[in-house]
Amino acid sequence: AHFLKQKYILKTTWTNLQTTLQLFTTEWHFSLEIPLTTNGQPLTWARMRLPKTISPLHYDLSLHPNLTTLDFTGVVRIDLDVHEDTSVVVLHAKKMYISSALLLAPAGTRVLQVLEYPRFHQLALMSDVVLTKGRKYEVQLEFAANLSDSYHGFYKSSYRTSTGEVRVMASTQFEATFARGAFPCFDEPAFKANFTIRIIREPRHIAISNMPKVHQHSGSLVENYMDVKQQIMFNHVKWYSGDELDVRAIMDTWMLQEGFPLVTVEVKGREVRLSQERFLRTDNPSLTEGFLWQIPLTYMTSTSCSVHRFLLKTKSDVLYLPEEVDWVKFNVNMSGYYMVHYGGGGWNSIISLLHHNHTALSGNDRASLIHNVFQLVSVEKVRLDTALELSLYLSRETEIMAVWQGFGELVPLYKLMEKRDMPELENQMKVCGVFCCGGAMFNSTDV
Repeated sequence: AHFLKQKYILKTTWTNLQTTLQLFTTEWHFSLEIPLTTNGQPLTWARMRLPKTISPLHYDLSLHPNLTTLDFTGVVRIDLDVHEDTSVVVLHAKKMYISSALLLAPAGTRVLQVLEYPRFHQLALMSDVVLTKGRKYEVQLEFAANLSDSYHGFYKSSYRTSTGEVRVMASTQFEATFARGAFPCFDEPAFKANFTIRIIREPRHIAISNMPKVHQHSGSLVENYMDVKQQIMFNHVKWYSGDELDVRAIMDTWMLQEGFPLVTVEVKGREVRLSQERFLRTDNPSLTEGFLWQIPLTYMTSTSCSVHRFLLKTKSDVLYLPEEVDWVKFNVNMSGYYMVHYGGGGWNSIISLLHHNHTALSGNDRASLIHNVFQLVSVEKVRLDTALELSLYLSRETEIMAVWQGFGELVPLYKLMEKRDMPELENQMKVCGVFCCGGAMFNSTDV
């Protein structure tokens, strides 16, 4: 009976979703014509996703931020595994000046030609020799960029000391597709690799990481973060002006325990009730108990487009709004490393907002909502029909981040229908063309 009910819900929702997905694929079916790079030369790779001819094994990264000029330089050496013969290495970099590109091969060092394609944030490193399948190579890139004004990539920020002094800091946010704004890399989840990271700093500055089991070796200028076995790195703590914060206490909750939190939000009049738990796909409560983070929350509401802040230090807490609101959105612009569940009627309010005025939220906020709601379906905190109902707004979406996130969540759903032998819904999806649109959005092997 449960299966039949679930099938009915899916069928009803997909009747409406079919039109959405048809518009979705039409809007974002990129041309297969060969694009031109910034110097006018053709780029033979014309897709948004990177080719699978080469994958990274290890990054050796050095970053040197300048907190006076608000820019940074860096050097990255990437160990490569070649899966098919090729003479081009395609990877990501955003708003970055590449001053040197070298191929470190068994036969010696060779200079690589650098072609840039800003539309997809891609670099093509052109070699005058073929990189042979099965062999290991290394590329070395020297680069420079400005610290970002947003909360993405490697960005500038500030905090206020207990005496009221405002100080500058540089932070990183690599989640989603923001690592490409900090260093050249293969910035897609499928390309996993290990990292060795060095932060070059002045003696008067400090470097802090929230990653567990990190070994630090301090010198006069260099602080090493060794053997970081994570592709997505997060160093974000936003200091709130007017508050005295114990920075070490906050960072310890992120450095000394693994995983990340799920924050549940429930609005009751002017009260916003908050609670936190570890997000983990498990039925074993012992793996989620005992975890507590100090979480710098950001939020905005239907009555104020300003970004508000609240530090959640306990298992549960309540914040009070100045007035009742129609909706509240937490983790503004995905600036924090936590997921959000909107309890009570919270998801219904978010869905109504997206259907009637989705541009009230940024493209990054819309992408994070799509990601969160489907992740919460996977741990049975949200019904599948709720996630599908939210997805219907995508027929009006124009931001690539949200579009990409939508496709990323719907592809596994299609595969689930195949496994559960639901041919009617499976055929509806095929008619929509989502999984055979090819071109820049998907390779046929991605489905």
